[in-house]
Amino acid sequence: MTLPMETTLVNFTYEGKAIAFESVHAQDHILRAMRESGTFYERDVLERVREVLARAGRNGTALDVGSFIGTHSLFFARFCGLKRVLAFEANPNTFPTLEKNISANGLAGTVLPTNRALGSHPGNARIIDGTVGNAGSTQVQFGGEGGTPVSTIDLEAQNAGVGEISLIKIDVEGAELEVLAGGVTVIARQRPVLCIEVHTTEHLRQVLHVLDGSRYWIVDCLGWSPTYIIEPTDANALRRSLVNRVWVWRTRFPEASARARGLLRRLGQVLSAGWWDLPVAKA
Repeated sequence: MTLPMETTLVNFTYEGKAIAFESVHAQDHILRAMRESGTFYERDVLERVREVLARAGRNGTALDVGSFIGTHSLFFARFCGLKRVLAFEANPNTFPTLEKNISANGLAGTVLPTNRALGSHPGNARIIDGTVGNAGSTQVQFGGEGGTPVSTIDLEAQNAGVGEISLIKIDVEGAELEVLAGGVTVIARQRPVLCIEVHTTEHLRQVLHVLDGSRYWIVDCLGWSPTYIIEPTDANALRRSLVNRVWVWRTRFPEASARARGLLRRLGQVLSAGWWDLPVAKA
């Protein structure tokens, strides 16, 4: 049955499983994208994350920072083999919809929602709502009195007592550096796979600088907005730097330069995959 365009609901089947989502507005960008494609929003990102997790054998807990209506949280819980997902949504107007979607998809107890922002240190924040057509673009302004409470990745991981953290996804409309600053201990100790939306060259440079001491490199960039999949590696500093420089160079080309961006993406993938290494000599 085709749903009327004014509905806030979308239903589809993915890998044989029925999926249902409600959004905060009938014309919201993410809802419309799922309705038109008949599948998860940013399916390319989600499936690439699943591939990276499977290759690394990571199946612990995920932190979804900026979960909005729960599209990514639900995929992580149902299709990535993760034990638990902690879903953080700062906007109190969106949070009830997140809770409904978790329940509607039978994931209560596996996806644990929290109406809280994450930042560099505990405090409070003001929510700046996104547009009606793109409610997922809501921003967080840290500081001030009252409003939404702010915690950190390190504190939430400690308080939840979840053991291994295998994945941290961050989509916070420009506040990714603050979120990372509050998670340096977890990232250094547990070295989870990271999935971070980053819009500018300068922010990408700063993200990589924060992660440098924990030895990470970018393995892909996908999504509606540039979303980087970043994994821990034991490659030496020179090689990590080379791989990450390729991805930074790629940001300098506009979207219209599809060929150049495609070639640089491929180069970054090849260098991080290790296909340049010489074969091991047989005894």
